[in-house]
Amino acid sequence: MNTNNVSKILFVLAIGSFMNCIAYTSDLLQKPNPVDPATVTVKPKVFLKTSFKIVANGNNAPINVAFQNNWTNAIVGKAKNIGLFSEITNNEFATDYVLDIALEDNGEANQALAVLTGLTLYIFPSTASDHFKMTMTVYDGNGTKIGSVFKEEKIVLWQQLLLIFGMPFYYFPSTVRETQDALITSTFAEAYHQGYFSKAKPKKK
Repeated sequence: MNTNNVSKILFVLAIGSFMNCIAYTSDLLQKPNPVDPATVTVKPKVFLKTSFKIVANGNNAPINVAFQNNWTNAIVGKAKNIGLFSEITNNEFATDYVLDIALEDNGEANQALAVLTGLTLYIFPSTASDHFKMTMTVYDGNGTKIGSVFKEEKIVLWQQLLLIFGMPFYYFPSTVRETQDALITSTFAEAYHQGYFSKAKPKKK
């Protein structure tokens, strides 16, 4: 088999994989109002805490290190780039705010249906979902709770042969990345609009 034929086959397989699988969000997350860093005249230092919980079909599941690192990096990156803070500090005891961010990934899937989908070459459909829930609790430098924000979004993955009606196709990893960014952005924006980053009390001496 020559190189051209191999390339054609790989191209067809790639297109076929897109046509067998689409991902979409459930629109639980409303678009946040924009953040204006100029309104924060004195930008505070913040300390970030992150925690993660994974639930699979109602049962707690081990946390994948790559999953944890991916979300942690995304949260830290957003905190650095959103323009509201002067520094992301590593010292919990020398900070203006502590942002305690907890993420729960609640996954639902029917493994038997997924196997049946594969055995029938995607003729028989199956679905799976990831329901992401993010809670940010804001504390001042004394450890006093200022307020909290809760945001959520759900991604549904649908697998079936020739999902022409689903065009344009949304590739699952790209949908997850977009949802991740939207969820984190919305959480920070809500805390900002609630005034949680301008309510720090004087630190105890």
